[in-house]
Amino acid sequence: MDGETLGPEFLRDPYPTYAQLRAHAPVFPTITPNGMKIWVVSRYEDAKVVLADPRFSKSVRDAAHLFDPDTVEARNLMCLPPSLRDNLLSIDPPDHTRLRRLVSRACTVRQVEALRPSIERIVNDLLDRMSGTFDLMSSFSTQLPVKVICALLGVPESDSPALLGWTQTMVSLSVAPAETVAADSKALHEYIVGLIAAKRANPADDLITSLIAVGETTEDELISLIAVMIIGGFETTSNLLGNAVLALLQHPEQLRDLRENPDLIRGAVEELIRFDGPTHTSTFRYTTEDVEIGGTVIPAGEIVFASLISANRDERAFPDGDRLDVRRDSRAHLAFGHGIHFCIGAALARLETEVALGGLLARFPHLSLAVPAEELQWRMSLLTRGLEALPLHTEPLTTEPVREAREQHAVDRFYDVYSQVLLKIWDSNFHYGYWLSDEDESSNGVAALRLTDLMIEKIDAVPGDRVLDLGCGLGEPALALAGATGADVIGISINQAQVDEANRRANGRAYFVCADALDLPFGDHHFDSAWAFESLLHMDRPKALRELARVVRPGGLIVVADIVQRGPLSEESKAALGPALETFALSPVPMLHEYPALLAEAGLEVLELLNVSDYTKKTMPRLVEGATKHYDELVAQFGDEAKAHLDVLLSPIASLPEWGYLVAVARTA
Repeated sequence: MDGETLGPEFLRDPYPTYAQLRAHAPVFPTITPNGMKIWVVSRYEDAKVVLADPRFSKSVRDAAHLFDPDTVEARNLMCLPPSLRDNLLSIDPPDHTRLRRLVSRACTVRQVEALRPSIERIVNDLLDRMSGTFDLMSSFSTQLPVKVICALLGVPESDSPALLGWTQTMVSLSVAPAETVAADSKALHEYIVGLIAAKRANPADDLITSLIAVGETTEDELISLIAVMIIGGFETTSNLLGNAVLALLQHPEQLRDLRENPDLIRGAVEELIRFDGPTHTSTFRYTTEDVEIGGTVIPAGEIVFASLISANRDERAFPDGDRLDVRRDSRAHLAFGHGIHFCIGAALARLETEVALGGLLARFPHLSLAVPAEELQWRMSLLTRGLEALPLHTEPLTTEPVREAREQHAVDRFYDVYSQVLLKIWDSNFHYGYWLSDEDESSNGVAALRLTDLMIEKIDAVPGDRVLDLGCGLGEPALALAGATGADVIGISINQAQVDEANRRANGRAYFVCADALDLPFGDHHFDSAWAFESLLHMDRPKALRELARVVRPGGLIVVADIVQRGPLSEESKAALGPALETFALSPVPMLHEYPALLAEAGLEVLELLNVSDYTKKTMPRLVEGATKHYDELVAQFGDEAKAHLDVLLSPIASLPEWGYLVAVARTA
């Protein structure tokens, strides 16, 4: 871990690096990207020592000689006016104790809770302005704390844009140009001087007026207190809201649990703070003497940072710490610090986040990312952890295959058009049909529902069970399952348009997310049962089955419906197979007799194998009939991709006698 390691990729996802540090080098000397030598403490118990032990001083004034004057951090620190350099975050007792006592009188949990009605009004006003696609950070996450802090301190809201700019410079001392730091810190100092003068001339019912009235501070101390409240109040809650919303969108099962159980919100906020908090590392500390910590001696005169986000993922304090669980008791997290320097605005940040998340989730039931998560940019700061922007959709997307310039999975691309083809030539239930006999002339929709009913019977779900639909299509089977059993059904698809349309059709009866079946975004044993309804034909079957076995509880059922070969392929079939597999994004089709071993290799106990090939055999002729009837219309509307799909359906490969259909029931170990 060095200056190169602490670069953009590390800032985007620092957690794997910290896991390695906790395991092998929990107290680690390193160099920042700007060349400053520091020690990083990554374990929970060690971080608590750094945060609370008086041998780790916070006095920047007394530590000036420790800074290499050639580093950006040192130059920028020296640019600050004394009123901003020496503040609650950079002084020790007794001055710290005296100043903190003044502010803490206005920041008790009871006094902060009294602000709830006004925070709710601000949240609702902001939500009223949001629709369609918007950036959460600029439209909501930044605006809320700005409005709250301005009201609390008595700062004109019209001044907030300037204050925001100065604040962002102050939390970026490790990367901002010295000229910018000098100019912005001077501007902030002068603004607060003018604000204090205005309050003295015209006292008001606000915190600044109260601090002035107490009269227990020097002028520089008063300026520093106001500056810390502005900077901390703006930045912490803004980052916290953005990180929390992103975490929930990336963990859809947790988001659903929170939506369905809004009384979990207070505990969920603590877990979201723990999982990906707004503060990367503690603020500046240095050793006043040799200190042994975590088995390593840090010499006197060394700069030390505790990684708060690493400590909060430490498995010793939070088992399975990389897993988000909104039902976890996370109140012992260190995101707001520990000891006498515990964040004085923590109660306010918690309340703002609780009200904001509750309002956001209630107002927008279909909230989703508007860009791939990998395109999101994180701010370049080792002190704070926050997003530059978080573009979101508030409404379900249309089923039109709109795609940004990004690489698409083959199956994703396939269903962009093939979903439209199936809606025209088949039914909204995208699965095979089940006919009772050769004489049965049931419609495609009725036959498809009959096969779905067979799957529902085999999965044997009961009210309250959590069931996973692996490869949901437009959600028709999942909705039938939820309606018939009372189970809570989550469906996944690799295709976002399918997911959006499924959620539109569901209207809350089930929930659908865009996810990769080979890397499911769910914890171990999360579901009571699962089915893979014709979805394995697009996947690496062994890997997909192992993933299903992972997310289903011990003893839970997994039901699979899959295309199989009933016998060896003829030469004609072999010649046609390659292009068909590629066009339809199919994986190799297994032999019927191979399936028991396939399930067993995934650690599943085979309970039942049903060869229903004779009951599903009318499916392909019906598809051919629909493809013939609507060929010209679909090609005209969707072009060459639709033509390629239809040509496969009309080729000999579609109706080969070797194809069969299997329903398998297995149980996890």
